[in-house]
Amino acid sequence: MNRWQVWLIGLVMASVPQVSHAASLPTKDVQDINQLGQARGHASESINRLLEHAQQAIEQGLPERPIMNKIKEGLAKGASPERIQPVVRDMVRNLRDAREVLQDAASGGSGQGGTDNSRATEVMAEALGRGVTVDEVRSLGRSGGKGRVNQETLAFGAKGLAMTKEAGVPGTEGIPVIGEALRQGFRTNELLDLGREIKKHGNEFRADRNRIQEVKKAVERGERPGKIFERDRQSGSGKGGGGRESRTEDRESSKKSDHERSGGNGDRSGGDRDRIESREQIDRGRESRGSSDFRRDRGDRGGDSSGRGRGGRDD
Repeated sequence: MNRWQVWLIGLVMASVPQVSHAASLPTKDVQDINQLGQARGHASESINRLLEHAQQAIEQGLPERPIMNKIKEGLAKGASPERIQPVVRDMVRNLRDAREVLQDAASGGSGQGGTDNSRATEVMAEALGRGVTVDEVRSLGRSGGKGRVNQETLAFGAKGLAMTKEAGVPGTEGIPVIGEALRQGFRTNELLDLGREIKKHGNEFRADRNRIQEVKKAVERGERPGKIFERDRQSGSGKGGGGRESRTEDRESSKKSDHERSGGNGDRSGGDRDRIESREQIDRGRESRGSSDFRRDRGDRGGDSSGRGRGGRDD
C-alpha cells in the first residue's frame, strides 16, 4: 500500500460519523418512567432532565438499576421531578463513594475482590445513604481482618452496621461487632440478620450499654444470630423494634433451611443470592408502605434529602 492509498483511506475514515459507545438507559425503564410522568401530568422536559441525570450516572459506570427504580418510586408516590432530582443526586453520590471505597478494598486496602461488582456497589451505597460513613467502612474492613473481606461481604457488613446505628448503637461500638462477624466468616445473609436482630432489639441495647459487648463475645465464640438472640425469642423480651415488621422478619427467618443456618464464608451460591434477593424484595415492599425519601418531600418528617440516618426501616 503506497502513501496515496493510506491518505485516501484516512480521508474516508475521517468523513464517517463516529458512533458513540456510551451506555444507554434500559428501554423498558425509560418507557415506564415516561408513562408514570404522563399519568401524573408532568412535562416531558422535566422527565427528560431526570433521565439525563441517570444517563450521566451510568456513563460513569455506576449501576443504573437503583437510580431508575428511585425515579419510578418517586413518580409513583406523587413526588414532582423537581423533588426527585436531589434524591437522585444523593444516590449517585453514594454510588460513586461506594464504588471508590470498594475499589480501595479490592486494591489491598482492606480485602480482596474485583473492582466491578454492581451488586456490592448498590448495597454499599444503601449503607452510606443510611448513615454509615466512608471512614466507618474503612474501619470495618480493617476490623474484619486483612485478606478475609471481599467486596460483597464488606458491603453487606456495612449494611448490617447501618442497622446497628439505627438501633442507637454508636459506630464505634457497632464496628467491632460486625468486624468480628466478618472475621468469623459470616455469610452475607448472616451479616444482615445480625444487624436486623440488633435493630429489632434497639430498646434493649439503648437501655443496657453492656448488651452490645455480650453480642460481640457471642460472635467471637462463633455463634450465629439465630442462636445469639434465641433467649430473647423464647422469653418474649427485647421488643425494641417489635410490631408488625418485626413479626414479618421472624416469619421470614423461620423459612430458612438448615443449609442457610449453618456457618460458612462470604461467598454464596445462586440459591443464596435468590434468597437474599427475595428478602430484599420484601424489605422494599415495606419501604413502599412506610417511610421513604419522598415522604419527606410531602412534609411528613424533617431531614435533608439524602435520607441519612433514617431509622424507620427494618431491611
